[in-house]
Amino acid sequence: EVDTRFNLTPHLTLRGAGALTDFKFKKYPNGQCYPGQVPDGVGGQCDYKGKTNQLIPDWQATVAVDWNHAITNSLDLRTTADMFASDGYFLSPTLDPNQTQGSYAKFNARVAIGDPGHRWEVALLGRNLFDKRTVSMGVGTPLAFSTFGAYSQANVVDEGRTFALQGRFNF
Repeated sequence: EVDTRFNLTPHLTLRGAGALTDFKFKKYPNGQCYPGQVPDGVGGQCDYKGKTNQLIPDWQATVAVDWNHAITNSLDLRTTADMFASDGYFLSPTLDPNQTQGSYAKFNARVAIGDPGHRWEVALLGRNLFDKRTVSMGVGTPLAFSTFGAYSQANVVDEGRTFALQGRFNF
């Protein structure tokens, strides 16, 4: 992992963070099989040896830029733009190749005005500005395959584009 911050000018800051993960099961002969998978492990289970785990991308990174500027002696403008990017990963604990989230990037922004002493601030926030649709978790629908022979899945879909108004007062 790496986390860094550079003050490029008194008003401009560049931030970044990144993580690389090299995770593989060394031994896991009794993993749960996904629907339709032929068991190759112990006791009718599936062997996960050499495979990664659920929700573990090979890399993730964030890059952000902050720009702050005095509008007047009693009012500051504070802005931030950031990007979060992630490599793809398995959504399901069964490592089902039909339940994966591909690589993606999401962009966010924040514009605020407040006093120079940071006693108060009003901000407009935008998250996932390009409305990138991503899924954070997935599972096979219970009993669908084992009882009815039908492949079905349930997923948790992340929020799309959102905007918020934020106010803060420190006392």
